[in-house]
Amino acid sequence: MLDQSLIQSGFDAEILLGETQLKAILLALVDAGTIHRFVGSGSPARELGGPAVVDRTYVPDPATPGLPTVSDTRHPFQVEILFDDPTGADIRVHAVVEVIEIDLFVKLDPIVERDDAGLVTSAKLAITVVELKSPAIDLEDKLFGTPRTEIIADINTKLVDPVDLGGVGAFNRIQDIAIRKHRADAEHQAAYGIYVNLRLQTGPEPESLMPTRGNTDDALNFLPAGSDAAYASRSGIYPDLANDGFNRFAEIDENGVVTHPWRKSPFKKTSKIVGTIKGVTVAPLPNSTTLQIKVDAEREVKHFFNPNGTLVIELTPITTSEGTLKWSTNVDFQGSVLLEILGFITIAALFTGVFAVAGLAIAPAIAAGFITGSGVDFLGHRIIDEWRSGRIEKKVDAGLPDVISGRVNVAQRRWDPFYTTLHQIATRPDGVLVNANGIALWGRAILDRETAPVPHAVIRDKERQGISPPTHLLYSINDAEDFKDDYDLNSPGTDRRHFEQPDKVGQPTIFRLSIEEIVARIAEGRIVPDIAYVAKRIDLRQNQVHSILVFSREEYDETRAGVIAAFEAQTREEVTANETAEFRGEAETELADLGLTPVPGQIDEMVQERIDERVAELVDAFTEGPTIDGQVEEAVLALLKFDLPPENFAALEKKRILHLLGLEIITMHAPGDQGFMYYRDHPDFDKRDNLLSLPRYRETPNGPELL
Repeated sequence: MLDQSLIQSGFDAEILLGETQLKAILLALVDAGTIHRFVGSGSPARELGGPAVVDRTYVPDPATPGLPTVSDTRHPFQVEILFDDPTGADIRVHAVVEVIEIDLFVKLDPIVERDDAGLVTSAKLAITVVELKSPAIDLEDKLFGTPRTEIIADINTKLVDPVDLGGVGAFNRIQDIAIRKHRADAEHQAAYGIYVNLRLQTGPEPESLMPTRGNTDDALNFLPAGSDAAYASRSGIYPDLANDGFNRFAEIDENGVVTHPWRKSPFKKTSKIVGTIKGVTVAPLPNSTTLQIKVDAEREVKHFFNPNGTLVIELTPITTSEGTLKWSTNVDFQGSVLLEILGFITIAALFTGVFAVAGLAIAPAIAAGFITGSGVDFLGHRIIDEWRSGRIEKKVDAGLPDVISGRVNVAQRRWDPFYTTLHQIATRPDGVLVNANGIALWGRAILDRETAPVPHAVIRDKERQGISPPTHLLYSINDAEDFKDDYDLNSPGTDRRHFEQPDKVGQPTIFRLSIEEIVARIAEGRIVPDIAYVAKRIDLRQNQVHSILVFSREEYDETRAGVIAAFEAQTREEVTANETAEFRGEAETELADLGLTPVPGQIDEMVQERIDERVAELVDAFTEGPTIDGQVEEAVLALLKFDLPPENFAALEKKRILHLLGLEIITMHAPGDQGFMYYRDHPDFDKRDNLLSLPRYRETPNGPELL
């Protein structure tokens, strides 16, 4: 049993990794291809031996030979946490290379990156071999005929992927992180401790954070004997989480008045205000292992029967069918107003990290929990679109479930262009506590993998025979070349599905999948589903929409950002050329009026500040002005290529491959048939985006022709 009274560091979260957990991390690095099975550079190559049994949730790649197994009596990959070792190493790893046994002395160096505000944006652990010892090292300081120092250097060149720390991943920021090792005692095994502070707001200003807290000197060892890892939060964290959640949605006007508006789209400060956030509470449910988060709001329209609403999110650690620990999410909206629940969901997601825990597949389920019928698809798409345009596209703050997750991310690989494989150490739970003293999870290590679809994969074109529905879709993945080496590599943990590159040289970012392959990938979470598309033009024949030419919202946003970036670059060049002299005169006059003599570089800094301010003003005016939309549309026209008849788009939408924004599927049935699908404009009182109001084009065998 874990003793919560030992959680004493004062940090928001404490994570203790035992020696068996560290061993599992090394084995996961083998599966990820980071630790190679061959040792040294000599010939013949020497093979690294592994344990006969490795606990995994997955079957290793049958096409890739794993480590040759050796007897457990030789203790392959055994890890010992070191204290005050003369080599400076933090752990000793016992390696078995054929008949030879070697002790590797390894240093674990935290690599912490911070943003301009000092917040941690990346925290990883670099693994470096600093020494090796073996009875087989000869008098010439060689092993297998290779100098010992060369072997050390060769090993380190292959250890290129640092281990992620404390759940701080690609989209999460934290306030601080610290490390401390703990010696074993009568009730606890030796442990490597990671201490994390979340970024918690105390006031309406984004920079009003909780003061520095926690001291590793006060930290105690709470890793129970027999468990490999333990995760725990400090006592008293719940009110701080609730206060943080409430303050994140504060807005301050020009007069300094603070409000907490409930906006239809909380990611957009210009969106309609539909009410007021009244409060946020975070607390454990009595006699359970569930953490409950409540967001209360009041709708401004008073004539509704029940103008108030409450979003309730319940997070519960559960054991999966594979025997691993994960957070389960239950969402309930209590109120009579359903059209604005999107704002509630995104509000809660921002400060709880709940979507990071539950995944994007929760969106249709959330919608289904509130409404029935065809509205489920439409609302589910709105939730997904809002979420992707908000949290995923920018770095946000880690929530408590992100950090106390029961998982350690060991390595990330793009074995497949459509998704990232997260090689992890999951937890087989020995115990879970969610009570007034905080949250605690502890258990045994197991190698696991999770897949995360690449969010920027978009469909650029289709393949079909004549007028038949498409058989294949062509996806564009703009960063695919950055990972091209991974597509041909194999290791025991390789996770890859079939894909084709029609033109690997000429179009290296284009990939082809059959419709059946896409559907299978969606079911497995190995491709981004429900990609949002905007209808740009229609082919109208005999007063019927024959086909629709579309463009992904992802690419539209990228194109718009590119237009703004080009304008900013040109504007900066012009301002620098035309206004630098004026700004320099202003800076010199300002200092002279104050009776100050400029220090070296001071005038240049003041000039640069004025240039930056002027450019920012002009860019803001451009983005809010009347010309940007026309420039973006002109840039988009050159990229328009993907078109299909409405019934084909509807069929793809039913398969969750994509959806058309602002349009609803209508199925017209006739006696004895399966129904004919077409699109109807979603009622929004704006006729500009209606299908029949769109510009025309002509579908041809050679591609779309704009009219």
